[in-house]
Amino acid sequence: MMTRGRPTTPVGTFGEIGTTQLDSGKWLANVTVRLPSGKGKRIRRTGKSEAEAKRRVKAAAVDATGTEDTDLLKGSSTVNQLIDVWLNQYDGAASSIDQYRSTARVHITPAIGSLRLVEVTTPKLERFFRSLTRSRWQASRTLLSNAFKYAVRMGVIDHNPVTDTSPAPASDFTARALTPVELVTVRRMVRHYADQGRSFGVQLPELIEVLAGTGARISDVCVLRWEDVDGDRATITDVKGGGRRRTVMLPPSTVAALERQRSRTFGWDPYVFTHGSAEPVRRQQPQQWLRWARKVWADRGQVFGPVEPDVSWVTFHTFRRSVATWLAGEVSVETATLQLGHLQAATTEGHYVDRSGMVPDATAVLGKILGNGTEMAE
Repeated sequence: MMTRGRPTTPVGTFGEIGTTQLDSGKWLANVTVRLPSGKGKRIRRTGKSEAEAKRRVKAAAVDATGTEDTDLLKGSSTVNQLIDVWLNQYDGAASSIDQYRSTARVHITPAIGSLRLVEVTTPKLERFFRSLTRSRWQASRTLLSNAFKYAVRMGVIDHNPVTDTSPAPASDFTARALTPVELVTVRRMVRHYADQGRSFGVQLPELIEVLAGTGARISDVCVLRWEDVDGDRATITDVKGGGRRRTVMLPPSTVAALERQRSRTFGWDPYVFTHGSAEPVRRQQPQQWLRWARKVWADRGQVFGPVEPDVSWVTFHTFRRSVATWLAGEVSVETATLQLGHLQAATTEGHYVDRSGMVPDATAVLGKILGNGTEMAE
């Protein structure tokens, strides 16, 4: 049977501060604190005035809970409130902020968003993460780790509960780059689609050449302006990386593609790839063009001649991985890292370079050591 009465004070918070004036003229303030352990503790402080006594007892209460109130956060704030405060001061790319908000709204809020910060424990987070798929686990853990780090820095909590949770299981993903034969087929596929006269999708072959010639992300190519193109070089704006800019040299095939695109649009639009307005193409539109191109290619009917390789797996990001693989194999991983705009070579090598066919020619070294093997001949 439930009993009626005053609601239980949440863990890590304190109740209403009471005051009494003593015979000496001083004021006594007292408050009950609910410690992180769940136990209650009565705290008393005196002051020359009622306001001073309240300030002193509140400071003692905050110290007892191991937290510190800020203008926006305190130990009794919820996980949702923490995420909002952290994102409002986060200076990352707009696309990253949108992704974080989506992760919070879809996965974190329904499960643990209403928990107070002082109620969040490592075991609770571990159970939450393990209820998610690998990619959602990783995204949610990254977001919460950053948010709770902020709370620790602000003195709201004294420990990040995400730190000791398990990381998401390692992905079995292996980077895959286009082979020369597959590249030819992709070019034929998008040209076949463009020849159908599909509205703004006629730009797809040129867009593919820019991706293949720069290694840029599709989001970066969508915001490429004509003023960023100067002959055989282009300045790429790294949308995901907070707007960092880098200048890359363009191969002849990409230069020719840009010339075709300029002649098609007359350079009237400030952006290289357009949908008929002065705004950049949203990346969802080229992605739709590529899906249509795959469908048109698959539905083209019986084809005579050599069998074409399957390229249904190819995405725009495939070209970024392909550029990384081509440059790492022919030049160096460091060159590939600079081309893609990564800050660390480990990112390029670990997530973008296809190692399946990259076996260097070691015959000179082995031949020097092994000789011609005449002593083994009969």
